[in-house]
Amino acid sequence: MVGEINAGPAPAVRPALRWSVLGLLFVWVAFWATFVVLSHANEGVALLAEGGTIVVPLVALALLSWRKPLVGGVGLCLAAAVAAWFFDNLAARMILALPALLFGLFFAWVGWRERGRA
Repeated sequence: MVGEINAGPAPAVRPALRWSVLGLLFVWVAFWATFVVLSHANEGVALLAEGGTIVVPLVALALLSWRKPLVGGVGLCLAAAVAAWFFDNLAARMILALPALLFGLFFAWVGWRERGRA
């Protein structure tokens, strides 16, 4: 009927889109992991400190985005907010906070649409 609102579940996000964005997320995380390792390769303590504060949370959030997209997406949005607050440099915000925010919004959207399906 015209004008009737369908209250059923929203259609699933296309798998190709979801897998493509997830692949880009893992490439972005791999870039930051490589950056941290190469920039602190000869500084053991600094490598452990930055690896533990940047790389480990990003890997965890990427894995969460894969398995539980709503939780991972919200986590990435929170990580983006922290990065934007911590880095007082527009370039750092653009290469760290902005991608995290975009990935976070995408996976939060995917998770929101898929809630209640499983």
